[in-house]
Amino acid sequence: MRSMVFKNLAAHRRRNQMTTLIYSLSLGFVLFLSISCRMQINVSSMEQLKQHASYFVVLSKGSNSLHVQTLEQIMLMNNHIIEEFSWVTTPLNGYDKSHVQKTTINDYANRGEHPNEVHGVMPNYFTTTIKEFSTEMSSNDMRE
Repeated sequence: MRSMVFKNLAAHRRRNQMTTLIYSLSLGFVLFLSISCRMQINVSSMEQLKQHASYFVVLSKGSNSLHVQTLEQIMLMNNHIIEEFSWVTTPLNGYDKSHVQKTTINDYANRGEHPNEVHGVMPNYFTTTIKEFSTEMSSNDMRE
């Protein structure tokens, strides 16, 4: 029985080599496609993030811009009077795509309405943004 298996392998050696070669090429092609697709998905998602990104600009007195890192250092240096700080968005009722048209506080005792703004409060800027997309602009950059 054993000699019959060896004779069969010896007789079909060339055919077995071709089968092994075709199997290796097929496996390599499948791995290549898998890696190519994964890279394309990563590139596409980064492009979408770039399209929906925005610039964060802080202007100080005299129209000089302060960088975000400088502002956060100032906040941290004043931790004896500031317990915590965060970044706040523009009012959501002023943003077209937020679906918030008007926000008011009703005073039922006086039967009056007082305008109110809804803001989104964000965590620390650098822990939530992707470093490649966090570029600071000055007021001069915005005019160009």
